Amino acid sequence: MLEKSARGISRLIAVVIVVVIIVAAAGVAYFATISTSHQTILTVATFGGTTLQAFENVVNASGFQQKYNVKVEYYIESTTLGTLAKIQANPSNPPAEIWLGSPQPAVTAINSGVVQALNVSQITAIQNGQVTKNNLLNVNGTPYSIADEREYNSILVNTQKWSPSNITSWKWLWNSALKNQIGVWGVDSWSGFTVYQVAKIWGGNESNVSVAWPELKALAPNIHTIIESQAQADQLLASGEVSVELGPASGVYDFYSTNSSSVHVAAVAPPDAPAFFTTDNIMLVKNNIVPLNIEYAFLNMLFTPTNQEIISCTEGESPVNTQANPASYCPSAGAVLNSVSFPNNSWTPNLQVIAANYNSWSQEWNTQIVPLIGH
Repeated sequence: MLEKSARGISRLIAVVIVVVIIVAAAGVAYFATISTSHQTILTVATFGGTTLQAFENVVNASGFQQKYNVKVEYYIESTTLGTLAKIQANPSNPPAEIWLGSPQPAVTAINSGVVQALNVSQITAIQNGQVTKNNLLNVNGTPYSIADEREYNSILVNTQKWSPSNITSWKWLWNSALKNQIGVWGVDSWSGFTVYQVAKIWGGNESNVSVAWPELKALAPNIHTIIESQAQADQLLASGEVSVELGPASGVYDFYSTNSSSVHVAAVAPPDAPAFFTTDNIMLVKNNIVPLNIEYAFLNMLFTPTNQEIISCTEGESPVNTQANPASYCPSAGAVLNSVSFPNNSWTPNLQVIAANYNSWSQEWNTQIVPLIGH
């Protein structure tokens, strides 16, 4: 009797143990299901228009969201410095984890301490040599951002009014025949390139812009409008309100992508002075929201040859991946892309110098140059 009772108790204990194991296993399985089904939200700060469209195109084409169980959302920024202010206001909950910024404000952001240093060993395209290290933005020897495309400053012209072949010098902009015909980007937009491009035309550079101010005063009668956005730049040319612009060569592609105007536009980079070379900069915002491996997976997705072709064809800019061939992806856009001939004669200004002087340039521009425009 005692033996049977013992056996019964043993069997009961065994049953209980089995039940506990089954429940525990089910709990583990349930927890695993919850863990793997949790979707990470990755927010990308970017500009609108074709820049936003480029990100959407590569994210969709690559299947990035499905592959990594990530939902990609977008924070549309008006300016890089405006986004920086948002991040600084609430650093524990920034508006985005991936950040596309203009070059000079990017340096300001990096210096403010909100940007994560890049581990280049995690960027496949750099490790395999398809993207060179000169596309990295280094501050004090440490890489903090990487360019996702390349473009050059140029003179954009309405070819029904001005023949590109006759524009052999940047100094053509000062021709009296262009009175009230030119749109230029304001110093508070596009990293203030107008100042140091004009300095370069007249023998200076970003470290010596003193020569630019009298020349900008002399140019003022020819300036019709200060441009603040690409959409405005496109509309000014499409409407015929201006026939010339000093701005990014990619503006030609953007113009044809967004306008059905009868106006024809081309970009010219005269050989007598180097054209300012620029990039947009991809940065990782310091955060405790998205795992770094997801952020680097996003970067690696951007820099494959195919996705670089998609970005180039969407924005009309030059890819940084040397194996990318945009013409193979968008042959129908070849005529427009080919009209943007990137010059061999170009230079990349020192962004640290620009960041250090940007505020004083902005003040000089707004007090000494802007009042002269339109008069």
